Amino acid sequence: MLLDTGYYDVLEKQLREAPPKRKSDRTRATLKLATAKLLETQGYKELRVADITKEAGIGTTTFHDYFKNRVEIAKEVLVEFLTAISSFTLKSSGHDTAFASIYFANKTMVDIFQANSGMMKCMFQLWDQDEEFAQQWRDMSLNWYKKVSDRLVERYAPEIN
Repeated sequence: MLLDTGYYDVLEKQLREAPPKRKSDRTRATLKLATAKLLETQGYKELRVADITKEAGIGTTTFHDYFKNRVEIAKEVLVEFLTAISSFTLKSSGHDTAFASIYFANKTMVDIFQANSGMMKCMFQLWDQDEEFAQQWRDMSLNWYKKVSDRLVERYAPEIN
């Protein structure tokens, strides 16, 4: 999954190229795609159910069949975004020093954040309002740093010791 483009582009491509078989799953995916687009462009605080349903081309009643409110869908989309980031596979940097590998891992994360600046802003806004989400983000960040450091030790252990 390429995340150095907009996350909503990733969701849109998935929905277009491999749509869920069940109509209810396609509807849910369409609502999440609309939410991701709106989070990126207008932000979490301005997000409204009416805007989501208009962007998705789906009625408000149908929205409420799937989600309780805007907070629930925004949180689900942002947690999935975090999960996608944390599961991102680090490619070999082609460099042969530990410093270059650290640089490459951090640059990868910066590229993802830059391509998804609206989503990042929304994550900070939700962090302030939802302790459960804040903890999930802390846990996923810790896992990212652990993945990077484990890979460094694996690859450069003789240099480090």
